[in-house]
Amino acid sequence: MDRSWWWRAAIIAAVTLGSIWFLVPSYYSFFVLPREKRNDIKALEQALPKWAPSAKDRLSLGLDLQGGIHMVMRVDTRTALEKRTERRGIQIASSVKDKNLGEVTVDTDAERLQLTLKPKDPKTLDAIEKDVLDVFRDFTKVSRTEDSLTLQLRDNQIDRFKQDAVEQAMLVIRRRIDKWGVAEVDVRTLGTDSIQISLPGRQDADQAKELIGTTAQLEFRMVDDQSTYFQDHFSKTPPPAESGIVMTTEEGHPQIKGPDRVALLEYVKGSVPANREVLLECKANALKKGACDSYITYLVEKEVPLTGESLSSADANFSQYGEP
Repeated sequence: MDRSWWWRAAIIAAVTLGSIWFLVPSYYSFFVLPREKRNDIKALEQALPKWAPSAKDRLSLGLDLQGGIHMVMRVDTRTALEKRTERRGIQIASSVKDKNLGEVTVDTDAERLQLTLKPKDPKTLDAIEKDVLDVFRDFTKVSRTEDSLTLQLRDNQIDRFKQDAVEQAMLVIRRRIDKWGVAEVDVRTLGTDSIQISLPGRQDADQAKELIGTTAQLEFRMVDDQSTYFQDHFSKTPPPAESGIVMTTEEGHPQIKGPDRVALLEYVKGSVPANREVLLECKANALKKGACDSYITYLVEKEVPLTGESLSSADANFSQYGEP
């Protein structure tokens, strides 16, 4: 008796059962989870039984089949260029001073992306011009007078920086969306300064704008730990007793500490020195992730000599004591 049909039946049954097993994540995604969480990979992982395939193996419907959010965002490359020109002016003045070439004041023409350097002693202008043009090669000389030197951002640097700004914005958007847990996302450039974003299954446009559109800027500031500002302000204008705001030296210099961020900023508002700014540090709650037990003030210089655009890479490492 020919028994080959047993093997054929066994293969058909195995393929059928395997296909059903493979479709379990898709079934849970479309019929078990709420519609608004259909593309939430983390929520699907939690809902799936342990024997099921990974949530990443689900069948995903695109924007045309299940709807969602389609956004086009423009990168403000012009403002980014103006800010970059201002920062380079600060860096040039600092470099000239560090090399003992004298002191210069820098006037920024943001519209033309130009910097005008005016040395305190005009006799140092020759040395300053030679050094600045040699070190800061993203600028070219426009004109010079007896007591000033005007530089302008090179055209090729403008194009490169615009491209870098768009690429960096795309990288940030992708990372934020990945943390949000949205599957089948399409992020691509549109023209020279825009980014097109498709979020299948998402319906809350305001939430998407808040997540993607928030500007993030890494800045390095110099802390003024020699100033007596906090001490003087606290003694001259004591805070209300119920505010919980107190003086502290736990970081080795005078600072102000309080439980409420808004109240702390309001307390120092209007009294900060003209060339300084008050920033706050969140003292994290050890038991509740993302919560702050209190806030502590730092007096920093308003000028931003260094930003994240100057970093080529960043890595996390740990000391021999296991601390980051």
